[in-house]
Amino acid sequence: MTGLDNNILRVKGKIFCAMLNYLMIIIIIIFLLMKNKADVILQPYLIERRILFIAQ
Repeated sequence: MTGLDNNILRVKGKIFCAMLNYLMIIIIIIFLLMKNKADVILQPYLIERRILFIAQ
C-alpha cells in the first residue's frame, strides 16, 4: 500500500459516510412525511384560509 492508495481509500470512505448520512436524512424526511401526511396536505389549505380570514 502506497500513500496514494491510502488517500484514495480515505476519500472513498468519506464519500461513503457522506452518502450514508444523506440517505439517513432522506429516510427520516420520508418517515416524517408519511407520519404527518394529513398535516402536510391540510397545512397550505389552513394557511390559505387564515390569510383570507385576515384579508377580510
